[in-house]
Amino acid sequence: METFVGPDPDGPGFKAAHVRYLGQCKGRGRHAPPHACTRSKKKIFVYELDPHGRRKLEVPDVDLRPALAVGAGLECNQWAEQELGQAELGDQRRTARLVKSVHLVDSSREQPVTASPKRDRAAVRGYERFVEKAEEFGVTPEKGRAPHRPRTMERSRTPDPGRCGPEGTDIRYRTRPEWDNLEVIGRNQTSAEAQGVYLHATRAISETGLPLGYFGVRTGRREQRPISGWMGCMT
Repeated sequence: METFVGPDPDGPGFKAAHVRYLGQCKGRGRHAPPHACTRSKKKIFVYELDPHGRRKLEVPDVDLRPALAVGAGLECNQWAEQELGQAELGDQRRTARLVKSVHLVDSSREQPVTASPKRDRAAVRGYERFVEKAEEFGVTPEKGRAPHRPRTMERSRTPDPGRCGPEGTDIRYRTRPEWDNLEVIGRNQTSAEAQGVYLHATRAISETGLPLGYFGVRTGRREQRPISGWMGCMT
């Protein structure tokens, strides 16, 4: 069975039914000139109707539910490339800038990227431009972290099964009261209100408490919490 999904949906229902994602078509119509993109690019999913079909065709088996070692790709300074290097941002240069920006923020830790003693001025300028132009280029947080989610799923299929749990963080914007969509996230002893956003995250951890990655991150009100539960059978 073969099916096509539009460019925006990622086919979660197909993936949950163990349908395999092959990639994206070229968008070339039946009568289009060579190498011309005249149609929308769609994602291609296939499902093996015969569980023994590969054996009959004498081709190697493919694991439709691959597992990834817990520390695979995270033990070196190339972890950002491993986790985010496949992000589809419309241009490979934007993906490369995303990876560089993540490394820059990681190296700065708890201080602004502009205050880091080891800052690279070109990297800082590229980071600032990347953030400023994100909306113009259609770059969203969801697109940026999209490759990290399937890798988190694969880590959750190890012998030490993963568990999905919520966590939340208050992000205060004391010096940005004019920003939109801020809400009251706390009050001090004088009843002064603190403005900011509440960050919801759904994190995967192993049964022994080892972090495996994040399934989703979003902002919203405190009462809108992610769903937690066992994920040993998730695709």
